[in-house]
Amino acid sequence: MPPTDEEYLDTARAALTALIAELDTARQRGDRGECRRRADDIRALVRRFTEILSEEDQAPLFRLSEQAMARTIRDLGVSAWEEPETIAEARARMGKLPAARAPGALDRVNEHEPSPLTDEELDLINVYAENAPAAGRDLIHRLVAEARRLRSRGHPTEPPEGQA
Repeated sequence: MPPTDEEYLDTARAALTALIAELDTARQRGDRGECRRRADDIRALVRRFTEILSEEDQAPLFRLSEQAMARTIRDLGVSAWEEPETIAEARARMGKLPAARAPGALDRVNEHEPSPLTDEELDLINVYAENAPAAGRDLIHRLVAEARRLRSRGHPTEPPEGQA
């Protein structure tokens, strides 16, 4: 014999009450991630009982879930309750990103940023470092060596042709 509407209602109420108790525990700990997971579980349960129960039987369960939502948002903010945005929703919100204007356009974040140091400038920095105090001199030599190391690994430090 299939369960009656009353049995479905009792089962849904018990499950919702248990999830709300877990949500309240996570809310009191301030655990936003756990709150979001419990909120997802509550939403899934609400979707399920809207398919099974009559509107009259759904009303008290909706009130319980809305009260849990209000407490969570009050204490931890909307982000602890909301469903995370899907990738498709984010793409729809942002639209299509514009293409790069030219080859190498993304190499520099700011077009007005100074060009990388040349070998001659790095050599000159090493010469100036000889007049610095010992601790500063060592640091300057290490920085110059790091710049040269990065260049040898394929990181551009020479300005592109036409830019200097």
